[in-house]
Order: sequence, then C-alpha cells, then structure tokens
Amino acid sequence: MMTQLQQRVAEELLGVGQPRPDPAPRTERLLRERISAATERAAALVGDGPKLVITKRSLAGLSTCEQMHIAERDQPWPDRLPDAVALGLLIHRALVIVHNSPGLPAGEYVAEADLVLRRERNDYLLWARTASIATTAETSAAATNAVATFILDWPAMPSGWQPLFEPTVRATVGPLVLSARPDLVLGVPRPSAVPTMAVVDFKTGQLRDSHRAEAMFYAAAATLRWRVPPARSFCFSLSSGASTFPTAVTTDDLVAAADNIAHAANRLAELTLADATPTRTPSRACDWCPVREDCQERLAHEGATPEHQFVMGGDS
Repeated sequence: MMTQLQQRVAEELLGVGQPRPDPAPRTERLLRERISAATERAAALVGDGPKLVITKRSLAGLSTCEQMHIAERDQPWPDRLPDAVALGLLIHRALVIVHNSPGLPAGEYVAEADLVLRRERNDYLLWARTASIATTAETSAAATNAVATFILDWPAMPSGWQPLFEPTVRATVGPLVLSARPDLVLGVPRPSAVPTMAVVDFKTGQLRDSHRAEAMFYAAAATLRWRVPPARSFCFSLSSGASTFPTAVTTDDLVAAADNIAHAANRLAELTLADATPTRTPSRACDWCPVREDCQERLAHEGATPEHQFVMGGDS
C-alpha cells in the first residue's frame, strides 16, 4: 500500500491511472523535419565531416555562456573526480540497487553502491582514496539523504513498468546526433502510438527554471528515438521532493525543444567549425568558470552589482 507521498508521485507526476493523451499525428516526423529545416547552416558547415553531438550539457552551456561552455569543453577531465560528480555516481548507483533489492535502510544502499563503484570505476576509486575523511563523510550523508527521499517519495516500480536506469537515448537528425541519458525511463512505446512512457531525471540540488527545458530535451530525444512521444518528462529533486511542472508532454513542448536544439546546433557549428567568437554572458555561473579571472564582462557585471553574491548550486 502506497503512502500519500508515493501516491502523489504515482498519480500527479507519473500519471498512473490518469487518462493518456491522444497521440498527435506524425509527431516524430514533425520534429525531424523541423530540426532538419532549421539546421541548414550547421549542415553546410559539417559537410561530410563528423556529425555534431547535442547533449543536455551543450544546450545548457550554450544558453548560459558560450565562452564558459567552450572553455569547459576544452579543459581535460581531471584525474580525480570532482566531489559533486562522485556524489551523483553514488546516488544513481544506489537507486538501481534500491529497485532491485527493496526494504533496506538508505545507508546500506549507499554503502553497497560505494563498494560497487570502487570495483567498477578507477576514477571513483581514486576519488575515494584521496578525498578527505570529512569530504567522504559529507558525500555519504548527502547520498543517504537523497536515497531516503527516493524511498519515502517513490512507489515501488513493478516489472510491468519495465524501468530502464540511465539508458542511452540517441537519435540522428540531419547533421546532428542527439545524445541523452536520463536517469529513468518507465514504460515502452506502444504499437497504438498512445503516449505512455515517463522520462525522469533526478537532481541532488534545487530545481531551476532551466530544468524543465532539460526535461523536454529528453522528451524530444525519446520521441525521435522511439517514434512515440513520452506522456511525461520531468526532473525530480532528491533533496526537496519538488519536480518540474507540468510533467505532461505536449506537442508545443516538443516543438519548442526542437527549436532550442536547432538553435544550439547552428551556434555550436559556428563556434567549432567557423571560428565564430563566443559571446560572454555574466551570471552566477561565473563563480566556477575556468576563464573568470580574465573576463571583462564578469568584472563589469560584478562592479555594477556590488551586493550580488555568487552561490554555487549542487546538481547532477
């Protein structure tokens, strides 16, 4: 029997027992044609070369600050995992174990996930061996809290829902390859083309306005991959239990996502293949930008807003 919190997730977020939306005719073809028509500039620049890979990170990075996105992309991946990445790996692996072995305390799932990651990933093992005692303790506590929230808030997922954890969703459209990896996909595309699937991405920190656009990117990628749009797509915060709203996916949502994808693709092609100058957009993200010290736009922005404080928000 579900608790009220679990019933809320099942009914309000996942739409269990709710009427399914009528399938919009030719939705997958509509998105494919719209993206192809809007990325002629990118196609011309790509030519016969490798296709452009569009991910949620490239979409978010280009919309936040083009210069920061390019600088981060060109940086080598650090030998030791950042603490936030280690936390995300720990939480997501623990959630898989929760699904397969229900009924245990949250801390036991985190401990088991830690053991698995140490065996499977050398980068995580290096992090675990070199992080301070305080850092590993804080990471374990944060992961345990997130897993406990999932256990309290989420209903058990029966096998009929056919849950997929962290599936790779890829679709080729014109000069692009869309590559998405949501944390959870529930359901399968039905022959009737009635939207029934749910796509979920879990966050460890607070939700932002940009997270709904991220959820709709996942929905668009799923539509192009499986040729049937999902009924629901949303981000869920494991710290607060909040979710992006609305969770239902509409044709307008998918069209907006397609337009964002096309815009990002054209700009990415210009920046990487035509030597365009990246724009600089100051924001709180400047606080962790690798080129912040030499950024005149950041200095001017901070000088104009002396009371502004940059706050780093956790996310996965």
